[in-house]
Amino acid sequence: MNLITKKIFIIFVSLFLCFLTYKFCYFIAEKFFFDKFFYQKSITYGYWDISKKISLSDYGQRSQDILSLQSGNKILHESDNNSYIIAIIGDSYVWGTGIKNNQRFSIILEKRLNNIRPTKIITLAEMGDSIIDYYSNYIKLIQQAKPNLLIFTLVDNDALPKSKQPLIPETQQIIANCQKQFPQNILTTNYNFTDNPEMYQMDSKAISQAYMNVGLEANKNPTNQCVMEKTISQLPNDNAIYFIPVHYYAISTDINDYYHTYINYLEKYQKYIITSEKMANSQKYGKYWKNGHDAYQSFHVSQAEGHPNALANQMYADILYQEITTNPKWGFIKK
Repeated sequence: MNLITKKIFIIFVSLFLCFLTYKFCYFIAEKFFFDKFFYQKSITYGYWDISKKISLSDYGQRSQDILSLQSGNKILHESDNNSYIIAIIGDSYVWGTGIKNNQRFSIILEKRLNNIRPTKIITLAEMGDSIIDYYSNYIKLIQQAKPNLLIFTLVDNDALPKSKQPLIPETQQIIANCQKQFPQNILTTNYNFTDNPEMYQMDSKAISQAYMNVGLEANKNPTNQCVMEKTISQLPNDNAIYFIPVHYYAISTDINDYYHTYINYLEKYQKYIITSEKMANSQKYGKYWKNGHDAYQSFHVSQAEGHPNALANQMYADILYQEITTNPKWGFIKK
């Protein structure tokens, strides 16, 4: 081996070792120090500066559908004409806060269903979206597309209307009617970081507690309950699943009360409900469901990041895959 060959070999080995070191350090940071290196910092994990708007250049496929809907661009194209169309509408759980794009349950579900028949899943979600936003996105969607199936993903801050997007007339009317019905109770809205810059300096646990406090306040506010009920009454019954993925998060009595309120409204208006507890006794996921605390530890991203992790998203995909491929009600399989 001549001198030049030796130098090339040493350079190659050095670069390879540097690459392995980088991958190892990244793995350690990702696995054990997520809160320090990725939490609220990484675009790869779906985080963004919430004082700014999301962009297609930053988030690509993750943001494509919601940005198309908001801008009035086509969501479906000619290539989707022969596909079974599913729209998943939700908030940060559908957006995939804290996980990579390919770990989101919508992506996993689409790939699995495509093994049976051509399937296109539209994901309409942003962090902090509420029941009002779900309804607004639904109204905008059906003006340009006719999904075969709608999946509304419902979580514990849905009673908190936000104001990222202008309210459509239908939602304006609901809020106005409820405020008129309960004039002594001002609508509790989502905690807004842009109006409270000091929130950026708060500890992550303090931020979570602040959100929880506002959410619990909304749950007890008759104006918010009115908005939630009236909105749920307007959401579709046909070809619609109402998926509640966070029952195992309901450790405190207050949060359990919130979900009981939610489910009572869904049942009152005869919505088709599925909860993640469906997998509590399954062979694949049952071991993670020993009790509420163990389930929370197993299915959330990290100590600070309380959003569902990759395992939870895999479970959600399994629940919905099983429902869609075994229940003739949805028209995915032949009766």
